Amino acid sequence: MTKQEFLSGKVFRVSNLTSNTFQFVAHEGHSEGSIQRNIMSGDEVILFDHEGNVSKIGSKTFEMYTFVMNKKVKLKYRFDELI
Repeated sequence: MTKQEFLSGKVFRVSNLTSNTFQFVAHEGHSEGSIQRNIMSGDEVILFDHEGNVSKIGSKTFEMYTFVMNKKVKLKYRFDELI
């Protein structure tokens, strides 16, 4: 995946081990956004949920964070590793 595909909201996976997909959702008027998780049944999205907040978008990577049991968890992904 390219940075432009990511920014346009193209659906992606981080692994072939799950059927869930994800996509970037831009927040109007802000440079950041969030990651939406799409819960799938076959090829159909049956539910979507907020996965985390995108805090930084670089030329090759993006950084995100979420909270698990009141602790902030930071993650970094490369665009070219997204499926």
